[in-house]
Amino acid sequence: MLQNYFKARILVPPVKSKYHRTQLAGAIVIGLLKNVFTLNEIKAGLLALLGNGTPKTGYNNFVVMFNEQAAKAGKELSDPTSLELKSASQATLMQYDAVQSILFWLSAKNRLKELMDD
Repeated sequence: MLQNYFKARILVPPVKSKYHRTQLAGAIVIGLLKNVFTLNEIKAGLLALLGNGTPKTGYNNFVVMFNEQAAKAGKELSDPTSLELKSASQATLMQYDAVQSILFWLSAKNRLKELMDD
């Protein structure tokens, strides 16, 4: 699976088969996103996001948003507490939308499972 990400140039390949934190963090994010987006869409989103900052900052923002929104899952949607959406950059808004997409996908999957179990 990771080899596909390296070949598609979504992740930087490891040097001497040693993975770095950035590559592992990227694999986690891609693993979540690939259920909702194509690899080309993920690549375009990451390029847009990383054009405005470092991979570490992008990953940390993603984790904060994901954790905040996952804690609110199943409840009424609300803005994240960690950032002001009105003044957020387009890249940050895209990241927020991607987090919401993942959570909606997971919610729909759980509802389907519940229906099938009944």
